[in-house]
Amino acid sequence: MRDVMVLLLGVTIAAASLGAAAGQTRPAKSGQPIVIWNWFDCRMGDRLVPISARAANGTVTVRQTTIYRCNRSDQPAVEVTYTSNPGFTGTDTVQLTFDRTRQQITVNVQ
Repeated sequence: MRDVMVLLLGVTIAAASLGAAAGQTRPAKSGQPIVIWNWFDCRMGDRLVPISARAANGTVTVRQTTIYRCNRSDQPAVEVTYTSNPGFTGTDTVQLTFDRTRQQITVNVQ
């Protein structure tokens, strides 16, 4: 029963991680990097899905890392960092693509 509870928790966390990006707005300072999203899935163990991202007015960096999640201090995760073009202010949209799913994050750059 405990294994089932842990699995359900992992599914819930992964779903929250996927859905957390949709419709979210992140603040940023012009030209300064900011982490806008982390992805992990407790059910997948050490396996990660490929993630690509792009933005119209800045650069997006995707890197593999580890975070404390799923009762692990070394849970594999993907971190997405956004940096606006120097001098850009306004609204930018980051398009994320992963596992045949697309998400959009709005970044308000000041």
